[in-house]
Amino acid sequence: MQMVLEDKDLWGIVKGDEVEPTDEGTTETQRRQFQRRERKAFATICLSLGDEQLSLVRSATTAKDAWSKLEGHYEVKSLANKLFLRKKYFTMSMGVDESMSEHINKMKELAGQLEAVGASITEEDQVATLLCSLPDSYDSLITALESRAGDLSLEFVTARLLHEEHKRKETIPTSDCGEKALLSTKYDQVNLRNPKPKRKGKCHNCGIPGHWARECRKPKRGGSGEVKGKKDSSSCSATTEHASFWSSKHVNCKDSTWYIDSGASQHMSYDKEMMVDYVHFVNPQRVRLGDNRVVEALGKGTVWLNIKAENDYKPARLVDVLYVPDLAKNLFSVSVVAKRGYSVELQQSGCVILDKCGTILGSGKMQNNLYVLDISEKKVDCHD
Repeated sequence: MQMVLEDKDLWGIVKGDEVEPTDEGTTETQRRQFQRRERKAFATICLSLGDEQLSLVRSATTAKDAWSKLEGHYEVKSLANKLFLRKKYFTMSMGVDESMSEHINKMKELAGQLEAVGASITEEDQVATLLCSLPDSYDSLITALESRAGDLSLEFVTARLLHEEHKRKETIPTSDCGEKALLSTKYDQVNLRNPKPKRKGKCHNCGIPGHWARECRKPKRGGSGEVKGKKDSSSCSATTEHASFWSSKHVNCKDSTWYIDSGASQHMSYDKEMMVDYVHFVNPQRVRLGDNRVVEALGKGTVWLNIKAENDYKPARLVDVLYVPDLAKNLFSVSVVAKRGYSVELQQSGCVILDKCGTILGSGKMQNNLYVLDISEKKVDCHD
């Protein structure tokens, strides 16, 4: 609004630098000219407000008075407000689903609010706070910036961060089915770009030509029927044991296995060390377990795993994994995968995770009457 008033050469009236002339030599024409500019400034302010804001200036009679009322409402310069804004600014952190430009704009907006209430942040502190607010995956870039000779300007750091994000987007593969995968493998598009030839003969399982037995969606011979969308007796066993199984309150040791759980609303893990891009929650999120106990998620991050897809173990990532230290098990959420349009197909001996195109993204196996992800203990280099 200030820019609009300055463009119309009315800002001096609003700030009180330009007042109605009262000298003896002032002509009536000059007084009327000032009064006309005063009314124009007042109207410009009122016309820039929304319906819910007009009540704030209803009792104002001049442009300066209207501006003072708005300033008093939106720019409270009390010590409590300054402390609140400073705390909010210096504890900001970049969210997992937040773009770099969105995060930088939020920090700049908050820095502007602090300047408006007389608590300006120096450029050096803005640079340091911005770098400290980034996830761990930016540590190498931060180290490179810190090693530069001379001071870092906010403009330079902002440009480097935006460029880094652009490079990462160019190298991160996306699903050929058009959506970002919750379970996304680095090489999950190989089968779509170079598909295996269709079987010319008949399937040994159902007798229908055009596919292999391992790709068959019909119930397997020998009674190992495929179940899609519902649990068999083994899965029901997992449900009845849910209350005492997932909670660390009932076990003496923690398990690095990832259990496929249709009752989990989010991917969850007790191990923060395996997470990258970890974001700490200022206010912990409450998570309800199968025994109706409520535990707290202290943050979230990305977990890389070597998951078996068809005949090979391939690097894959789980995003937005909640860090719940009170858990005893790592939980792979079926509902999260389903919301992305993918499916988990259960069989008596194991399960497979399929994308919309039918490509196998991962698989699971049966372990103690429970489905678990078939993963390799080999460490994943998530920067490959």
